Amino acid sequence: MNGIATFNNLIINAVGNYTLTASDGTLTGATSQSFPVFGVAAKLGFMQQPTNTATGVAISPAVTVAVQDANGSTVGTNNSTVTLTLGGGTFAGGSNTASVAAVNGIATFSNLIINAAGNYTLTAGNGALTGAVSQSFTISVVAAKLARIFHPSS
Repeated sequence: MNGIATFNNLIINAVGNYTLTASDGTLTGATSQSFPVFGVAAKLGFMQQPTNTATGVAISPAVTVAVQDANGSTVGTNNSTVTLTLGGGTFAGGSNTASVAAVNGIATFSNLIINAAGNYTLTAGNGALTGAVSQSFTISVVAAKLARIFHPSS
């Protein structure tokens, strides 16, 4: 109508990146910009697992958790809050949980500090999706400095 074609019923049933091409047979065709199609959020998955580190030091690289569809693809439109629960201890602030909002389907935990040595796991959850458990990691005590002791001579 008035030179404008409107398509109200376009449905894409597969996750991926797509473009649309328009043509009428007589005019030069046009291609849209690429756009993503996401699946429905179904579960959480660790993208960056926690790594072994020293007491009192932030785990690095930052632990990241993805909001994923049933096939394991990140749902880039999801910005839900993801909570990590530390198994068997507490973070430096005294809580056993840390929460952040996902950005484009990725929750980044950049300041996870544990002050007690031990072996731990993290459980990711958001109350609605199937959670995930990290691999085990170790927090170790690292000697801060050595002292030299002199005994008085007789």
